[in-house]
Amino acid sequence: MEQERLDGRFLIYLISCALSGKKALSIWDGVNLENVLRISKKHKITAMAYNGIDDSIIDRQDLKNRFFQEETKALYLQGRQDIEKELLYNTFRDNRIRFMPLKGLVIKDIYPQAYFRTMSDFDILVDKENMSKVRELLEKNDYTTEEFGLEHHDKYRKNDNNNLYVEIHRDLMPGEGEMFELYSGFEEPWREESIVRDTANDMLYRQTPDEFYIFMLAHAAKHFFMSGFGIRLVIDVGVYRKKYKKELNFKYIYKRLGMMKILRFSQTIEKLADIWLDEDADLRSEALFKRADISSKESEDIDAMELNIIGTTVHGDASQFRASSAESGRISSKKSLVIISGLRRLFPKSRYMKIDYPVLNKCGWLLPVCWVIRIFKWLFSGKRSEFSRELDAIKQVDYDLLEFKRSMKD
Repeated sequence: MEQERLDGRFLIYLISCALSGKKALSIWDGVNLENVLRISKKHKITAMAYNGIDDSIIDRQDLKNRFFQEETKALYLQGRQDIEKELLYNTFRDNRIRFMPLKGLVIKDIYPQAYFRTMSDFDILVDKENMSKVRELLEKNDYTTEEFGLEHHDKYRKNDNNNLYVEIHRDLMPGEGEMFELYSGFEEPWREESIVRDTANDMLYRQTPDEFYIFMLAHAAKHFFMSGFGIRLVIDVGVYRKKYKKELNFKYIYKRLGMMKILRFSQTIEKLADIWLDEDADLRSEALFKRADISSKESEDIDAMELNIIGTTVHGDASQFRASSAESGRISSKKSLVIISGLRRLFPKSRYMKIDYPVLNKCGWLLPVCWVIRIFKWLFSGKRSEFSRELDAIKQVDYDLLEFKRSMKD
């Protein structure tokens, strides 16, 4: 087994131990614990991993200190986010704004310890007509608006140097391009049968278990087909399945996933999550995915998925994102991929150009002029080398991986 996968598997073993309240009492032969720490930091799961290993088997004090520091940071962030979450929830309630927590805000409460599941921002859905009102309220509460009206969510940053970010969603999914089929599955997020009203806060709504699970897998698919995603998201799926598997209506769920053309992808992730968190599974085995209940093709898919996930980061890989954005499942060579990526970078869509050229909000016909101005600015600034580096990254993209991504679409 190659080193990166071996170390990644040991990290996943530590996660499994932490989730089941156990401790690893030995380090597998061949494992590089420093590399395990590096991978865990890339995937933002170090605090959870540290809870799955006995201190006595970490033979270097500097490694113990680094694991401990990451746990301390996670605990501090959790405390800070808890305070801010309460403030936001009360603000929405007091101003009669209906809202729905999404993603990490929900899933982290299912973990044995909430700080195990770190998150970089709050994702909250509100009614579209309340987006401007929410902006006003957040700015009054010492947030800076970083993006407004550009995508399916607006972005805010707290002005206290604590890395607190909030994304306020008007839609659950972007409604353009390759993501349209995912968006079409969530066009009406406030459907009565898909939400539950909170008893303590009458403006707080939550997705039903079925709806949350479908959205979680659709969100994973969005990332997978663009930049990719990391270990943490698979663990989320596994943790959620362990808690709600008996309650979930899989006939309904798989029908919805099939309509969005992500059923094969979703079932691959489900199988990977179940195996990773199976306490009886031997994660050291080369034949981990060769099981009686898994076909040879499914085994190949799970193996390829694992290899990609361990090798990326919590939010995927930037070069994968650029390549996926450019190829859209249609480009058949790396040369074409580089050309299309370059054109997309030189000539961004209007909604992105409006950030630097606000005149386009009133005079959209000036877009070609702004493109020319932008290119000249690049030519006479340090960004020319940045552009070259981005294209170099595209050239290094694993085209086999892009083909694998295509194959995951139903």
